[in-house]
Amino acid sequence: MALGLAVSFAIGTGPEASSPGGENRSGEYAIVDFALEIMSQIGWILLPLILVWLLLRRLSRLALLVTTVGTGAVALDLGLAPAIRVTGALLPPLDATAVITPDSLVLFATVTLGVLLLVLLPFASAAARAWTIVAVTLADAAIVSAAVVAQQRYASVAIGWLIALTWLAVATMTFLRWQRALERLPHGPSANPPPEGAVPPAPIGEAPLPGGWRSGLTLVLAAVLLCAGLIGSGLLITRHLAPVRQFDAAVIDGFVDIRTPVLTAIAHIVDPLGNTPGIIMVLLTAVTLASAVTRRWAPVLFLVTATAGETAIFLFSQAVVGRPRPSVEHLTGLPATLAYPSGHIAASTVTYGAIALLLVAWAGRRVGAIAVALAALIVLGVALTRFYVGMHYPTDALASVLFGVVWLAVCWHAFRPDRGAKSLRGSAE
Repeated sequence: MALGLAVSFAIGTGPEASSPGGENRSGEYAIVDFALEIMSQIGWILLPLILVWLLLRRLSRLALLVTTVGTGAVALDLGLAPAIRVTGALLPPLDATAVITPDSLVLFATVTLGVLLLVLLPFASAAARAWTIVAVTLADAAIVSAAVVAQQRYASVAIGWLIALTWLAVATMTFLRWQRALERLPHGPSANPPPEGAVPPAPIGEAPLPGGWRSGLTLVLAAVLLCAGLIGSGLLITRHLAPVRQFDAAVIDGFVDIRTPVLTAIAHIVDPLGNTPGIIMVLLTAVTLASAVTRRWAPVLFLVTATAGETAIFLFSQAVVGRPRPSVEHLTGLPATLAYPSGHIAASTVTYGAIALLLVAWAGRRVGAIAVALAALIVLGVALTRFYVGMHYPTDALASVLFGVVWLAVCWHAFRPDRGAKSLRGSAE
């Protein structure tokens, strides 16, 4: 809370600043608003993913704790706000419209991070526990600070934060007392024995980067070369290749001419598959399942590095090239980024492509072939949709797919996330 207040006043605003969503929002607020919007759209998936991970690892008690804490947080959010409003209305001279209610985003974010900490600590080494606590604490502080800065509702954020901490403390203490009671039963820990065939939760110890620092250097050099290639080709198209620009414009005009209500509705369904919230949710799901099934760090780091690296390459390249979007009516909101290359198409290529490659390695050729085909269809659908809504040119899409495929190949070579796949498939068979 103190950090949030400090940041708020550091950027020159106070409680008298314009309200959220107002027209006077500064650049700093725009960034914070975007981050909070993303969190509000994807935050709900984190607790279910933690629960799935625990169930796959056959950790039923921790899964019960996560279910209880998550359900309780929903009940508190749904029940407390109306109760506070009713209480305010029944206690004159308080105005019901002025009664402060807990901030839902802060409440759920703090509960989710607290659950994540409770799940991770039992499996972390003594040296890693302190760093885990620090990382989770800083993440929660950042979210609380962002909420304070963006919304200027200090009391609402504070109430949501305190409710979350109180609920976490109560649920954790109750869980620990229940666990101790089980251990005092006649057969001790065997009162809740692990199921037959349960798989230990800890990842198998092997180097995430088989090539060590050389693999890391390969990733950095590949990113630099891809940025250089994208910038060079982008500047060539935007400044010298007039026939290419004319072709691009003609294609987009053709898509504009075929717009219909039905096609527009389909475009609005397909487009989220490649936007920021959609990609993050798919990535979080893939990371959770990869960690639970493979018990190795390499597939997880492969997914994260591929997606994060693609984002960095795309953002840097498009900022230098500076190609404006097509001069047609845009059917979706204009993001702050530019046209070349396409973030939607590059993210779809890398994220869905990475998942497909992991399925080829870990699930067998038949499942892998289906996954590759689906990934290709998604990328094609996202590309056609971006043309249709007037956001990108064909050359934007071509550059995005090419650099995404190359970056994906480099990441695969660096991490070798297929290590151990044959033994797992063999044991399953």
